[in-house]
Amino acid sequence: MTTTAGTKKTTTSSTSEIADGLSIISLASPTATQEIDHACSTWGAFVLVDHGLDERLCDQVLDAAHEFFKLPYANKNKYNLQKYGAKWRGYMPLGGERSVHGIIQDAKEGLYLGDEHEASNPRMGLPTFGTNVFPDQEVPQMRQLFLTYHEEMRTLGNRMMDVLSQALSLPSDDYLQQHITRHDPVILPRCFRYIPQEEATQSPTNTTEDPSEEDNKVDDENAIQWGIGRHSDYGLWTMILTDAPGLEFQHHKTKQWHAVPFVKSGIIMNVGDVLDRLTAGRYISSYHRARNHSTTDFRLSLPFFYDPAWDACMKTLPMTTTTSDSASLAKEELDTSERAERWSHTKITCEFDGSVDYSEFLAKKVAKVFPDLVPESVWKNLSSTSEPSTRHALVVRTNPDAVISDRVQEDVRKFYDDHRARIKESHGLAHILAVSNHANKAIECHEPPLSPELAMQIRVAALLHDADDHKYFPKHEHHENARMIMDKAEVPTESISPILEMIDLVSCSQNGNSVPASILEKEEYYRLIPRWSDRLEAVGAIGVVRCYQYNQEHGRPLSSPSSPRAHTADQVWDFATPERFEAYQTRGGTSDDMISHYYDKLLHVACPPNDLVRNAYLEDKAKESSKELVELCLRFGKTGTVDESYIQEVNAKLLAV
Repeated sequence: MTTTAGTKKTTTSSTSEIADGLSIISLASPTATQEIDHACSTWGAFVLVDHGLDERLCDQVLDAAHEFFKLPYANKNKYNLQKYGAKWRGYMPLGGERSVHGIIQDAKEGLYLGDEHEASNPRMGLPTFGTNVFPDQEVPQMRQLFLTYHEEMRTLGNRMMDVLSQALSLPSDDYLQQHITRHDPVILPRCFRYIPQEEATQSPTNTTEDPSEEDNKVDDENAIQWGIGRHSDYGLWTMILTDAPGLEFQHHKTKQWHAVPFVKSGIIMNVGDVLDRLTAGRYISSYHRARNHSTTDFRLSLPFFYDPAWDACMKTLPMTTTTSDSASLAKEELDTSERAERWSHTKITCEFDGSVDYSEFLAKKVAKVFPDLVPESVWKNLSSTSEPSTRHALVVRTNPDAVISDRVQEDVRKFYDDHRARIKESHGLAHILAVSNHANKAIECHEPPLSPELAMQIRVAALLHDADDHKYFPKHEHHENARMIMDKAEVPTESISPILEMIDLVSCSQNGNSVPASILEKEEYYRLIPRWSDRLEAVGAIGVVRCYQYNQEHGRPLSSPSSPRAHTADQVWDFATPERFEAYQTRGGTSDDMISHYYDKLLHVACPPNDLVRNAYLEDKAKESSKELVELCLRFGKTGTVDESYIQEVNAKLLAV
């Protein structure tokens, strides 16, 4: 029998389902298969009762989870998932997940768990494969309780696959287990604790809202903190145990939000994006969101993501369909249109024609979590989805050299925060991170691929290239700040000299476009990546703004009677002569005014020769980097006045990006 929230009645019509919300379905009902099929085709979700799980075990699991999350932060953070590599297990602090394209911080903390894989498993070392991390010292009963619970949930997931195989009229009652989960599903259990609301609120449920990013923002009017904002699940099938209400689903047609009825020990089931595609849209992967209603108590949610086998072939299921009359054909055409609109909001891009395995979906999903395992050069060639997931804010490094780079970046952030009164915005952290970003992209596309050790040295040099800038540290002659940061981050001794040499090659005032003979002879052009990465920031749109900010900060003139006034783009480049740059270097790297500085230095180094750069990313960026610089010079040439409003427009565009 099917009931709906707040009612005792049996529901049979789709109109009633939409009006009353999600169904509560008994797995013991003789019509359970038909009811589940109907729920998956309308809401894409339902609450399952009489499921066979041990209710006492469910209570014990929830109690153990509460006990873990009540521990002091320092105790929990000992198990931070960033410490455990590719297996992706451990504690996720508050802020570790972000809804809506990685923008909105979720109001929850969590514990990531998974299958217990044997050391002999051939996939050990790949994302999600490994053993679990439990707080055995602090909550000793947690391990056995959760592992027992996971086995029961896996058994329930297997049973649900058989129910769905029957509901979809697949060739055999165990078709999904045979061909999709292959008796070895990827399982990703999670345990989340949602923090209390700052004040009592009421969700805007039963309202028609278009799915948009606004649904996920903290609503000033209602002061809602979402534990997780509007999203659909990525994989095959989700099963959720909770200890309080708070989950809401949005109907895919009416756009109405409805609260999921809370049933103690009831398991909330919902369709994932992959199952939506496998069924050609017959089953709906619906948007949902969750938060804590209470202002005093924490809320637990234990989603159990039950996904296809690692090597399962993603191909539309051979379902039995009927289109025997015109009404059925009309409905199918309407459903096809609605399905296309729904699918357009997901990241899935491949055809479910058997050409892609689930491993490709999973690898691309976690690419931003594991950049060492799935670098951009790899995931861009995976056709499963348009881009990796942006929900997970914690990057997990599996390469020791990458760990060093991350430590340096963390210390660089602190360094610039400590010196924010001394180092002006134009040369501050934003500039450093932008240069670092260029260097990272140049490393990723370098041919042949660079070793992890060389990549680390280049990244560190890019992060530290301005740490001893003589404008702010005039007495530093031996890279004192850079050495201090590298020492704190435990950069290997043998890497320090190569890093400092690359830093010395960055300065435009000292080096121009000259290249040491040793680089030319050995063709080690990669040692110039920090230099060219810095140049992109010096001469591009950001360079225009930085130069303006620097002049404003130091009270220097924007122009003078001697500033060149070009009237064509060719004249701009004609004024930027090598002799002018040599004179600039002879003067110690100073110009009379901002416009003269453009001609003395920036234009001269805007487009270094490709035979010196030898990096596709840096070459392409250099070609497009000087247009704002040239445009500002032309505007000055026409009026004799620096167009500060244009600079503000350029800055506004940068901020928007």
